[in-house]
Amino acid sequence: NPEFASQLITRLREVGASVWLTDFARRTSALPNLDNLNVDGIRFDERLTAGGAGTKHAKMLSALFNLAISLEARVMVGGVMDLAEANDLHALGARYAVGPAFGRPVNAQAAPGLAIQHAEAAE
Repeated sequence: NPEFASQLITRLREVGASVWLTDFARRTSALPNLDNLNVDGIRFDERLTAGGAGTKHAKMLSALFNLAISLEARVMVGGVMDLAEANDLHALGARYAVGPAFGRPVNAQAAPGLAIQHAEAAE
């Protein structure tokens, strides 16, 4: 229901929420309505970004990232396994990523302590 989705996004933005589409292109996407949805970003599922190698796959990813960027949406990818993959996805336009390349997941209570440890280690 595109009208309901648009109204919901507007309400979420009014209370200060950031709105992202997740698992984009993994399931059915309402492409005809996409330009009417004012989202902050689009998160691509790891099954899409790690789906294969080769020219065709790279062209498809580039087209999908360019679609997100043309909608003025930030691009995030999931399941980034290593630095080489992170660099390749960054070159395509991804500016946010999660996955094993960046360490193990931590809960909200542990995050501040880890940030301080890493900052001290960097000094």
